[in-house]
Amino acid sequence: MKRLMTPLNFLCFTAIMSSTAPVWASNAQTQLKAVEDVTSEVVIYNALSDGKPKEQCRIPFSNEVLNVNMGDNKYGCNNDDAYYISLQNVPSATKIWLMSEKDCNFNNTNADWVFKLIARKKSVSTDTLNINGLRVALETKQSNPDKAVIVTAGVELTGGQFVRPEINGKLSCVRIEPSTPDTSQSPNVTAPSSAFLKNVNGGATSPELHAPVPVINFYGKPDSGSKLYCSIPIKNYTYHLAAWEDRDGVPHDKDDGGYGCPNDDIYALELSNVPSATRIYLSSESSCDMNEYPEAPGTSWADWIIKLKTTQKSVTTPGNDAPYLQLNDLISMESNKVVAPPHAGLLLTRKIHNRGKVGGKLSCVQIIVPTPDI
Repeated sequence: MKRLMTPLNFLCFTAIMSSTAPVWASNAQTQLKAVEDVTSEVVIYNALSDGKPKEQCRIPFSNEVLNVNMGDNKYGCNNDDAYYISLQNVPSATKIWLMSEKDCNFNNTNADWVFKLIARKKSVSTDTLNINGLRVALETKQSNPDKAVIVTAGVELTGGQFVRPEINGKLSCVRIEPSTPDTSQSPNVTAPSSAFLKNVNGGATSPELHAPVPVINFYGKPDSGSKLYCSIPIKNYTYHLAAWEDRDGVPHDKDDGGYGCPNDDIYALELSNVPSATRIYLSSESSCDMNEYPEAPGTSWADWIIKLKTTQKSVTTPGNDAPYLQLNDLISMESNKVVAPPHAGLLLTRKIHNRGKVGGKLSCVQIIVPTPDI
């Protein structure tokens, strides 16, 4: 027999279903996905024969200040064998200090070098950072003490010292200070002030940021892995990569500014954040005589000369996914021509090639920065 749903029956049915629904839901079993712990670490790398980084050890964070002697630790880190570091999931306001001395005495003003870094973002992870390159950032900081020098996204260099030039492979101490360190366990260390933490986390005021440090990186032979040999800052300076004599026959020592650039072993270069109108002169002669013969413009006694000029506000030539600027390619160009993509913003103003090899025969780098428009 077919029964009809009367209005009264409908109301009773609805009431029963409404009253039982919450009971049914409360009996359901809900599965929650476990949240994985995120480990904060400083990763240390040594260098392979081609100069590329190879992971050596990982230093995990703790709730206390941690001083790691690279010659005596439980992490497998080796003394005097570190060339690069990276940061993994580092909390904001964490301090990471690097030092050449294994006693970790950061009050030692005679230590070869100290670099002081701080995380400036909520969780910072970086690619590998060349420790030797931090010297350029430190010089920028010392010249601009009131500005924040950013070495890579989320990482600021706050200070340090540089007494002696040996940096590559000479890391002996890593100090990690959590953003809220236990100062009772760490003499001479003070916790960050609340004002500082507000600035770090985006408060009303933030430190004035210095533009990324402009440098030129120099590399070795392409078929040997293009080893990174050195990084030099963009400033008015003439780098003599070997001993030389001036026009009066007076001998002079090698002067590479202490950046460790080798003579006759550089094949390529890479520009990073170089300002517009910067002139970069390269030569086979350690005397750095860039003059052309007055009676024959375009000629010189040098084996070869390459003169470059940046033409954009901030020039960075690609590396990694694109080839570096090869000296052999530059010398094959015509003078007064724009360097081909992907190396945008660079003009070859003059080239002279009288004789001999070019790649692997660089002995001089002269940098002339533009005069500011005041």
